[in-house]
Formats: sequence, structure tokens, C-alpha cells
Amino acid sequence: GRALFTQTQAYDDDDMGDADDDVSTSGAGAGDGGGSYAQRASGKLGERNQQLEDPPSDSASCVRWSGAADHLAVASWDGSVRVYGSDDASTTPLAAMCMQEFRAPVLSTAWLPSGDALFVGGTDKALRIWNLQSNDVSDVGEHEQSVADLAWVEGMGCMASISWDQKLCFWATEGGVKSVKLPERPFRIAVRDHLLAVVCAQRHVLVYDLRALDKPLSHRFSALRFQTRSVAIAPDLKYYVTGSIAGRCAVTHITGDDRAASKHDFCFRVTARAHAVHSVDFHPHFGTLATVSGNGTYATWDKYARVCIWRPSADEYASELPLLCGAYNRTGTHFAYAHSYDWLAGPRGHTQECHVVVRAMDRAEVAPMPVEEIRRRTAAAAATK
Repeated sequence: GRALFTQTQAYDDDDMGDADDDVSTSGAGAGDGGGSYAQRASGKLGERNQQLEDPPSDSASCVRWSGAADHLAVASWDGSVRVYGSDDASTTPLAAMCMQEFRAPVLSTAWLPSGDALFVGGTDKALRIWNLQSNDVSDVGEHEQSVADLAWVEGMGCMASISWDQKLCFWATEGGVKSVKLPERPFRIAVRDHLLAVVCAQRHVLVYDLRALDKPLSHRFSALRFQTRSVAIAPDLKYYVTGSIAGRCAVTHITGDDRAASKHDFCFRVTARAHAVHSVDFHPHFGTLATVSGNGTYATWDKYARVCIWRPSADEYASELPLLCGAYNRTGTHFAYAHSYDWLAGPRGHTQECHVVVRAMDRAEVAPMPVEEIRRRTAAAAATK
């Protein structure tokens, strides 16, 4: 089960069949972050990074911020969900608030809008709700296979879940609402406004209009040649971004006419070598993109200028391990990510080490790149050729 969920594989550049790279990664801080993990990760995190205490005892599966407060939920393969919180993350470090242990690995969790409860799903196939105030856990429903991912649907007032039983389900707190059959096993789900995107095995990518679930608004095969690992819908609802296990992202526009949209689509490389892009997330204010990768690095990108905005320096990482998940808080001032083992080397490389870090983001690290800086980088790249 874990090998399927965290599937990643190294490929040589000659194996890549995606569209030509069309995003500049030139300029300081825009490199791949180094070859081996040992060449990075000095452990000197710097004052803008906080490594959370009492992390999970096994790999993290997801990190999710509450939409109501600076509270962070971290789910793990050790069967736990930990919640860290602060009255104001800009002035007060996050501290451990509470923890709940479940009987099987937890693959995903999602907050209720009120911020006082979490939906939890994992390999035991059950969907549960954890009330943080009373610490009670209640059963909501059950899939036929492991629950792969969860997302709250504000417009429907319910939770969406995807499972390896090839179903997309919608749940109210008292039980199921609707079920949609998917063409293959789903891996990730993204919801924004009235749109829902789900990525499946065999490179299927489906987008649904939540106001009309009878059929997908769009059903395409990913422009990325290898398995899709992550997905996020843009704030303007015009396109979505997917990441693959081979180190690339694809920008795909959403319309009722997939052929008309495809002429505006493009792919770009996130890592110099082929490591999985485990997570993609849009900044809630600027709309720029953050990617989290299996090579142990994360970066921010300007889709419209097609450039890498920023990447942390080599000494700002807490560990040599890959990054498996990352997310912005509700205001975009902080970015949380987790170092964990991704099973690239199989059981022989397994370690239960996990590091969860929260970074206070500077405006220059997340804002769209000024035209002058784009021109400077372009000129510098041309001069080196």
C-alpha cells in the first residue's frame, strides 16, 4: 500500500516525453538544490524557519492548515494526526496542541471551516471526524479501499473523499451524499470554488463542476508522461497545475473545449533530476505556485512570467530527507512542509525520521517577479550560453 501511495522513480532525462521546458530557472537560488541530499541540509535553519517539536514517528502523509486560525494538522503513516497552533503565527511560534491516534496509517485529513474538527481518512478505509474540543472521534462512512485524499467542499457543505476503490464520494457529517465512479484509482484531489480536480492512475485528470456532477467538465490525459502525483486549481479558476513522479509540472487550462485550451498549456521541469513533485499549492493572495519535491527542496514559481521566483539556500533545510508535502496558511504568510522518507530506495532505505518545518515567507519569495528582474535573469542566462 505505501509503495503504491508514495510511488516515485528516477528517470534519465532521455526518458522524458513531456512538452519542451518553457519556464526559466535562471538566477540566484533557482537551481535544483544540489545533487545528493548530503550536499545540502546543514541543519542551520535560520530565523525565518521553525522546526516543530514532537513530530510524527514515521513519514508524514499530508500537512493541512485550518482556514479559521493558524492551526496546522499533520497526518502520518504512524497512524497519528497532530495539531500545532498559534494565536498568530507571525508573532508566536507554533506549539503542539493535541494528538489523536488511529488504528491504521492516516493518508489525508481536512479541516471543517469552523476549525474545531477534522475529517480523517487512511488505509483502514474509514472516514472519521475528530472533534478537537471534545476529543471525540465519530465514524462518518467507509470506502471499499484505502482513502487516498480529502477536501472540504464549501458550496455543498460536505467533505469530498477519493479512494483506491475508484470512487469520489461526498459526505455530510451524518453520512454519504453522492458517489461518482472514476476511470482509475485516484491519487490526489483539489477543490476551489465550484471546481473539483482529481488525478488518477494511467494519467487520467478529471475536472468537475460541482453544480453539475453528472459528467466531468473536462477529462484529459495528463501532458506529463509519467504518473501524476499532485494537483492544484488556480485561484482564477482558469487552469490547474499537476506534478508528476518524474520531476515536472504541467499547466493545463480549463474550458468546455479541451482542444481550444490545449494551445495555452505548457510543461516545466521542477528538479534537474527526476524526483517526484509531491505537492503543489497556490499562494492565497498572489496566486504564485509552490512546489515540494522528492529531491528535498521546495520552490516558488510565477506561472505568467514562466520563471522560478525563489528557492531556499542549501543551509535552510532541516534534513537530508525528501519533502513529501507542503502548504500555505490561510493568509499566505507561512509555508509548512515535512521531510520524510519517500520509499525511492524501497525497504532498505526506510527511516522513520520526520521533520516538520514552518517558514515565515517574505514578500519577495512569493510575489510575482518584477519585469526588471525577469529581464535581468534573461540577459544573464543568454550571456552564459
